[in-house]
Amino acid sequence: MPYRPRARPQEQGRTHGTSQNAAHSINNPRPALPQSLAFFFHGDAMTALTLFDLAAQVRESVNQIDDETGEIIESYATSRELFQHKAVACVAYAKEEAATIASAKAMLKDMAAKVEAREKRLGRFEAYLADCMKATGIHEVKHELGLFAAKLYPERDESVEIDADAEFPPELCNDPNPPTPSRTKIKAAIKAGQPIAGARIVRKDRLTIA
Repeated sequence: MPYRPRARPQEQGRTHGTSQNAAHSINNPRPALPQSLAFFFHGDAMTALTLFDLAAQVRESVNQIDDETGEIIESYATSRELFQHKAVACVAYAKEEAATIASAKAMLKDMAAKVEAREKRLGRFEAYLADCMKATGIHEVKHELGLFAAKLYPERDESVEIDADAEFPPELCNDPNPPTPSRTKIKAAIKAGQPIAGARIVRKDRLTIA
């Protein structure tokens, strides 16, 4: 068996420490605290303290005076540095969250525009289907297995069209001031046989798809 020299004890310590540091950096991606603060925390203690806790520590330490020197105790500087470190992390979170929300809003706006465009396109397609069914006189079509069907009801729906510049007497208007034309009253008057200038009843086909 070939001779292999043994490492010196201090070299072993350095090698062991290096491997430990490498493992720590891999398993714990959180940035290390500054050297001046590292002694203050162990494990996840930094995570457990909130910004509010650290702010309270700063307020408490600023009121503590060294009896011998008359100066603020040394822990005040440490508390400020800890607060700064935690506050930077909080600001980073706020910026990241704001960017995520802005991105989500942009995505929703884009999706809403796409949905609206598709709804309009579907409406035009359904009108095209209804026109073709009406032209052929076929008012109902069904899937051979009854999975879905479409039925056309010619002139099923009634509505009142009003000209933009039309004026109507008070009895055909709603109560608010200034009065607005009442489609319900105008429709009833037309159906009763009264000639109403500037308004008419229009009938539209209804297509149902189920």
